[in-house]
Amino acid sequence: KQMLCCDGRNIFYINSLLQLKRYDIKTRGISRLSGEFVRTLYFDGTRILFSDRNSIYELSPDDFATKKLSDITAVQLCSSGSEIFYSKDNVIYRLGSDEPIYDEAFSQFAIMDNDILVVRNTDFSCKTLKLN
Repeated sequence: KQMLCCDGRNIFYINSLLQLKRYDIKTRGISRLSGEFVRTLYFDGTRILFSDRNSIYELSPDDFATKKLSDITAVQLCSSGSEIFYSKDNVIYRLGSDEPIYDEAFSQFAIMDNDILVVRNTDFSCKTLKLN
């Protein structure tokens, strides 16, 4: 799972208390952001996605406003820009759909163009799945 991301101005990270923090590169200041028991975060180029023990959220890197997207808790998040993907119980889903995209053992996944790249747990090989 991802514990750190950077938008060029700030470094967003999950600390040892599972709090979402922001380090301002210019001022060197640290501030705490929304979220309790944050599990994962992801920066897709325009927004920061994160999941805590209750939900999936979107955080604006400009004003740090938080918007709740779902009542689902994710282990890993990824985005193609317009769509958000998450894993829960070792299954990959598209946010807004209950239909699994991938349900075999895996360690990580990423979005590459119109594909999902999955790293398998069994032999660490990669499998590519087409997004519909």
